[in-house]
Amino acid sequence: MIEVEKKFQLSPEEEAKLIAGAQFVKEVTNTDTYFDNEQYDLTANGLWLRQRNDRFELKVNVSKKLNELGRPDWNTTEFKELETDDEIREELHLGNTGNIADDIAMAGYEPFVTLKTERKMYQKDDYVISIDTIDYGYHVVEIELMVETQKEVEAASEQIVKYAESVGINNDPVRGKVMEYLYRNNPEHYNLISNPL
Repeated sequence: MIEVEKKFQLSPEEEAKLIAGAQFVKEVTNTDTYFDNEQYDLTANGLWLRQRNDRFELKVNVSKKLNELGRPDWNTTEFKELETDDEIREELHLGNTGNIADDIAMAGYEPFVTLKTERKMYQKDDYVISIDTIDYGYHVVEIELMVETQKEVEAASEQIVKYAESVGINNDPVRGKVMEYLYRNNPEHYNLISNPL
């Protein structure tokens, strides 16, 4: 599956318009620790390795590849999500000691940030709406669609933007929670990701 999402910074009034008529799904607290090596080889190549609560996940950014194919840029991001230890090992070419945390450490990947997020989730038609408040004082809203193949990504991106516009939400680019953290706290890492060679 590919997760197609767009982030927004909204006023309380805009949030209320966005979730009007939506079904409340749940409220969760996530503690995410993100990993990379000293050269930032993962994040510089669109690979976001994290431990969410007690489980490792890897988000593989496919946006750059799609943009190189001439896709219109709606400021959405697209991720292939890998949620099993074996998928992560295969993607990152890790060894297998039987413990994914040990395999990650042996490959030279260490934590570079831990963030705690209070998330409220809503469902409206096919859209998942997440309202996140992060522990360093950042607030961001995501609208997400899940698709099966890359062929569906362009239509899903356009659909998200049109939906946001239909409820009067601005389409300006917004940084995600990790990028905003790096922007504020680690300009070297942020600039490497924002301007990859």
